[in-house]
Amino acid sequence: MTARTPVRTGAVAAALSAACWVAPPTAAHAADEPVPQAPKVRKIRFPALREVGTSAAGQTVRLGGFSGLWYEGKDAASGRLRFVTHTDRGPNADSVDLDGDGEKDRPFVLPGFQPRLVRFEADLAAGTVVVTGETPLFGRDGVSQATGVWNASGKAGMAWSDEPSVDLRGSKLPTDPLGLDLEGIARGADGSWWLCDEYRPSLCRFSSEGRLLERHVPAGGDAAFGTPSLPAVYAQRRNNRGFEGVAVLGGRVVAFTQSALDHPDGPKDKTSKESRVVRVLSFDPAAGKTAAEFAYVLEPDGSDKIGDVCADGAGGLLVLERDDEVGPKAKKRIFRVRLDRATDISKLSADALGGRTPEQAKPEDLAAAGIAPVTKELVADLAALGCTDADKPEGLALCDGGVIALVNDDDFGLDGTVDATAGKVGFRADAPVWLVLIDTR
Repeated sequence: MTARTPVRTGAVAAALSAACWVAPPTAAHAADEPVPQAPKVRKIRFPALREVGTSAAGQTVRLGGFSGLWYEGKDAASGRLRFVTHTDRGPNADSVDLDGDGEKDRPFVLPGFQPRLVRFEADLAAGTVVVTGETPLFGRDGVSQATGVWNASGKAGMAWSDEPSVDLRGSKLPTDPLGLDLEGIARGADGSWWLCDEYRPSLCRFSSEGRLLERHVPAGGDAAFGTPSLPAVYAQRRNNRGFEGVAVLGGRVVAFTQSALDHPDGPKDKTSKESRVVRVLSFDPAAGKTAAEFAYVLEPDGSDKIGDVCADGAGGLLVLERDDEVGPKAKKRIFRVRLDRATDISKLSADALGGRTPEQAKPEDLAAAGIAPVTKELVADLAALGCTDADKPEGLALCDGGVIALVNDDDFGLDGTVDATAGKVGFRADAPVWLVLIDTR
């Protein structure tokens, strides 16, 4: 690919303003009241993407599953906005007990799918998006291909266990220590990529060519998974709710778990399901160890997970918090978050919360104990802005001029169902991927 020089100035914001924006209607106001300026929204639909594989039963699957976003800048030659996203673990159906052993399995359509970085460009004048390149991800040797299947077999619902990966007829797939379910991306100062993973959970650093340079996992696991640099408690994540967003902030790598850890651990994930306290990990890449941890409190009205995070360019973060709904009542909001006034919960004494863990504490319990969570300020409510047709916005990036970019995970077009007898999955009639641009100025 020809090298191009991105332009990172206010010219991008000016170009965005000149594009076809739609300002959502504002609520009625009295004649003598000023009408607040609503953010302007631009939505661009991706074209049908290329086929990435064919299942054993002959079903073809197209590229998708985008689960993170990074803005590279405006291309000086074409004027297009340049982005990098990445796939998750690959096309899979919803978890279901296919083999009748009482434990839910994760059916994979393409067990050998190789997660990858995907570059694309947006032409605002034409209202189009084009994929410009893919970088498959490999292990440390640069030869072994990353996959998306499970890493570890353990007691269901407990630390260090993954949902069993199976094919579409219910036969278990072998575990792979290089199996990754990647959910967020940020570029390091040296040009390498930090990606976060839900499985262990882990923080992975890849070269620009897609070779794994380091993988940091919780203490106490098999050394084949990576370096045990993270607190052991992170292994107690709920299945599919490990690290969901990552950013580089002030030289630290900051990662958010998708939902609360199951701490104390239990086979039914009771603690996690009842908690609104999400952990924020601040990792020192130079020292190769955790620097601090913070508490992020989810909203109390039904949003139950983090979608993605990115640096806000002013010492803080933008955080996408969401639920699984679509339509005008969906809870999908972007908050501006700061860590600098939050309490480092990695240094809490055992009795700081009366013997309870942060995940067992309610927000008022944290306050009573003098524990400050990260601060939150609402930036954008996606439902109020008319962005209601995607249940899984999972890529968040900040463009020049305060314009926020989002991309959604389309699950490779699958509808989540599986027919084990036929070895086939169901597909949605229409499963678009959208690039959404929100001008918050």
